[in-house]
Amino acid sequence: MKTNNIRRFATILLLSLMAISVCGTTVEVFPEFPGGAAALKKFLEENVRCPKKVIRAGISGRIVASFVVEKDGSITELKIVKNSLKDKSGNPCTNSSINKRCEKEALRVVGLMPKWILGRQGYRIVRMKCSIPVWFNRPKPKSD
Repeated sequence: MKTNNIRRFATILLLSLMAISVCGTTVEVFPEFPGGAAALKKFLEENVRCPKKVIRAGISGRIVASFVVEKDGSITELKIVKNSLKDKSGNPCTNSSINKRCEKEALRVVGLMPKWILGRQGYRIVRMKCSIPVWFNRPKPKSD
């Protein structure tokens, strides 16, 4: 009788230890622009200066920029990861001058961002890589 109780206790203890190690307690908190996504959108809309050449050519689309939010909230390692600019016909923009101007403007605006709210993994503050789209000449949504 005692042997069965010891086996049950050992089995329950083993299962509970396995559950703790499988579930874990690490929670990731991603870095955030001060004020959240709405504030980030407003910041980008107010600070992006679409080059006149882009407006005249009817080019529109987005440039995706990546960056690292450091442990102090500052932005480093800025780079362009995707260029989705299109001409009036919807074809990819092939004008290298326009592409370079838009990419340079996207990097300028991302570099202007204030310090972000820090990212955490568990209880540790960590560096995290993020990316955001910067829109150029975005068409206004049609109202009903």
